[in-house]
Amino acid sequence: QYLGNLDRPTRRDDLRSKRDAKIEIWRLQMDQWTLSSTSGLPLPEALTYLSQTKLDASTKKGTQAPQHPFFIGCDQLREEAQRLETSIQQWVIALQVRFFRIIDEELARYKQDKQVLFFDDLLVLVRNALRQDHTGQLSGLLRSRYRAVLIDEFQDTDPVQCAVFQTLFTTDDHRMFLIGDPKQSIYSFRGADVVTYLEAAQSVGTRYTLTQNWRSTPDMVHAVNVLFSQCQYPFVWPAITFRPATAARAGSSAPSIPDGLSPLTIWLLDNPAKEKGRGKVTKKTASKRIGVAIAHEVARLVGMSTQEKGGVAFRDIAILVRTNRQAQEIKRCFAAANIPAVVYNAGSVFHRPEALDLRRVLDAVADPAAETAVRTALTTPFFGQKGDALDFKIQTPRWWENVLDRFFHYRALWIENGFIRMFRHFMVDEQIAVRLLKRPDGERYVTNVLHLAELMHQVSVERGLGMGELIQWLNMQRRQPHDTTDAHQTRLESDDDAVTILTIHKSKGLEFPIVFCPFAWEGLSSFRPPALFHDADQDGRRILDLGSTEIERHMARMAEEQMAETLRLLYVAVTRAKIRCYLTWGKLPSAEKSAMAYLMCAGHDSRTNGALWPQLQSMANAFLKQDSASHRRDMLSLAHRSEGTITVIDLPQTADRPSGKQEPPAAVGSSRLFRRPARPPWKIASFSSLVHHRHDDTEIPEDRLDREETGHDRFHVAETGDPSRTIGDIGRFEASARAGLFFHELLENIDFSAASTDERWLRLVDDRIRHYGFDRHWREPIIAMLLRVIHTPLQRHDGASYALHQVFPQHRLNELAFHLPLGAVDAASLGQAFSACRQPVFQGRLPILMNQLDFALSGGYLKGYIDLVLRHDHRYFIVDWKSNLLGGLFEDYRPSRLAEVMETDFYFLQYHLYTLALDQYLRSSCPDYSYQRDFGGIYYLFIRGMRSFAGSTTGVFFDRPEPELIRDLRRALGIPTTTLNDQHQAF
Repeated sequence: QYLGNLDRPTRRDDLRSKRDAKIEIWRLQMDQWTLSSTSGLPLPEALTYLSQTKLDASTKKGTQAPQHPFFIGCDQLREEAQRLETSIQQWVIALQVRFFRIIDEELARYKQDKQVLFFDDLLVLVRNALRQDHTGQLSGLLRSRYRAVLIDEFQDTDPVQCAVFQTLFTTDDHRMFLIGDPKQSIYSFRGADVVTYLEAAQSVGTRYTLTQNWRSTPDMVHAVNVLFSQCQYPFVWPAITFRPATAARAGSSAPSIPDGLSPLTIWLLDNPAKEKGRGKVTKKTASKRIGVAIAHEVARLVGMSTQEKGGVAFRDIAILVRTNRQAQEIKRCFAAANIPAVVYNAGSVFHRPEALDLRRVLDAVADPAAETAVRTALTTPFFGQKGDALDFKIQTPRWWENVLDRFFHYRALWIENGFIRMFRHFMVDEQIAVRLLKRPDGERYVTNVLHLAELMHQVSVERGLGMGELIQWLNMQRRQPHDTTDAHQTRLESDDDAVTILTIHKSKGLEFPIVFCPFAWEGLSSFRPPALFHDADQDGRRILDLGSTEIERHMARMAEEQMAETLRLLYVAVTRAKIRCYLTWGKLPSAEKSAMAYLMCAGHDSRTNGALWPQLQSMANAFLKQDSASHRRDMLSLAHRSEGTITVIDLPQTADRPSGKQEPPAAVGSSRLFRRPARPPWKIASFSSLVHHRHDDTEIPEDRLDREETGHDRFHVAETGDPSRTIGDIGRFEASARAGLFFHELLENIDFSAASTDERWLRLVDDRIRHYGFDRHWREPIIAMLLRVIHTPLQRHDGASYALHQVFPQHRLNELAFHLPLGAVDAASLGQAFSACRQPVFQGRLPILMNQLDFALSGGYLKGYIDLVLRHDHRYFIVDWKSNLLGGLFEDYRPSRLAEVMETDFYFLQYHLYTLALDQYLRSSCPDYSYQRDFGGIYYLFIRGMRSFAGSTTGVFFDRPEPELIRDLRRALGIPTTTLNDQHQAF
């Protein structure tokens, strides 16, 4: 799947996202391959407690444990299981190593075959060419173009880039300047390697260091100095030192804040000791409280400055987060407080809620006949319908018919003119933009919706995707965990005067007067193999340890590197502020492994041999053992050392909304009781919904009028000595919903009048077998069954007969959909209409069977799909395909057996509803139509058992309801005598 994605047109960020392809593919696959003692080879817990070792260890002193060979056997079993587990883990590691080698070879071969180069390939090719340039011709040509090279942001380089520049420009005739700050190396996920910077810095001849800060106020600079000067190695590695900076100027052009708070304000969120009725503060609770507090503080800062010239505006404030999810949490808090805020490039637009809402709307446009899909679309912000408007039990919404007509209209536009034209008509006709822009986040929402529509239009044109394929493509994009494609990144909103919410990685190089760092308390996640780290014993090379004997030490090394990067992220965040920075801190979940915990607890202890991991563990344990009072004293001590540049206060306790006085609740009198009996629900009904619940507790699965059939019974196909009596191999074919859809598609698309040897038949059967995943050996039994289906005689009510192979394609209408308006109806009134039914095959049992149903409707629509309507000899017939497996012999499909199935599964009700629907259709489209003259009847064809044998036809159920019964059913259902339907033509 990964390699297949290279076939599509490649953009710049598509190539960038494929960096370290081997590791990325490995991470996707190894999760499914890794075996552990808990998921791979678990032993019953009882065996552990019954082992002799456990019994000996658990026996009280002075007593003897029971002895038995069984207990010793349990010990031996555990030892063997542990050895087997070790062997399996070693096998998995060997498989992973082999996987790396194979994917490396295959990826290189694939790129060569497809003539594709990644951006990394361009660098590697240049480096390799320079290494092999023994004559110096290439290097000389490149050197001749430049006398001096200045490389900015050098801390974000990688070993390959560094090797190219060192090879070319470390000569006596050239000058190379490396400009960078290792404290701001935060792009390791893009390939940046701070070790490369440190090694290059050791080899330079002259160093120049910028010690003056030209961004922040003196007090802000001093606060940062105090924060990062608490421990000897604030960035973990001794090679990355922290030198206190000085402010280049006394004043700043940033707005002033006359509220008495210090430049670095630390909000403490205490997590109290567990007490009765007082639980711990979870991450989710903490995030919500912090978001509300920030919204209050922003409103206070801006409100306080409204009357002051040069005061704080929304655009002066930035919220720095680690993840796009956190950005959306803060954005929701601001939206609830009516504070304008923009999220700066919050990841892929497909991961936004708007993508899910758009997919729900498109599902309804693609299938307006699905009641659930249309209702779901109406609940999205596109339409903004309230719950009571969609609760058809309360009222009868007469607008429903108009809604369905509009969705059918959009579906027709999509099919005839493409996606984008349908979408434009939809946005204009439904006034979507007008409605969405009234939301607090309306501008963001509309921007994302239009962005999604643009991307879908582009891919539909490039790949020629149809309706279902385009919706499936949208679903696939939503499921992608990572997407760095430029075209898919969320577009910016208008930020004329709005708070900026962005990740720390995006903030690098930017500056803001006021900065909030709400998630500085979040620590490193748990570590598990593999370990990716720099090995000091191999000149700082990056090593991926899949499970060596040194895995524990290497995991510790990886943890150290991740802690170092977390500290660099904190440094970048706090140094974005000009005049004030807010940090949130406290004893919260995972805070013991955070950068702030390291700065507060690491101390000035020196380390030997780089043994940082034990110190980090000791630091985390000390932090967890520290009580709230001691923790608060340490923070107040930090504030005291800052000489007033750091303030430590509790997280502001706020109400749900940041502004406005809370009015006392109005007095509410006693409510009136609703005593009127509730009316039955107004809904779109179908055959399946009418028969879903029955008094005998028998349920029929919901589907679209039994379009997906399951096997009627499960049994072994009978074997008999006479092959002509068995239905053959088709009796062993899968009986499932998948098989039902498979047969329906075949019968819908084959030409009955074509010869069985027609290539179109064979191609269709082969294609559908491959599409549904059946084995190719079923081809012959399926074709044999289809031949029996089209050649089995179909009797008519006048005694004549014909077969399907005599019906031409122009005389067929497949999958006829209908929506008939209903009046008030219940099961009793519908059963009464069958009281006059006198079909001999049912022997007057239909009214009794109808008593098993229990439904009541106050109105709505009756929907459904007729598998096939055909015309033969100037008469119209209904055909319904049934793939039910009733037995292995043709006699299992005799008429009396089919009548039982028609009663048991209520197919008799289904075909009467079909007959009524076709009668309405023909009344509206054929001016001279007469039921008595033109309607020929219905066939339920049980295709597995169809055959004319010994003068008797099997697998065919036929009926032609009397016109009086259809008239009574029409009255019972409240259907008008005629229903105009301009979208269909007589055929």
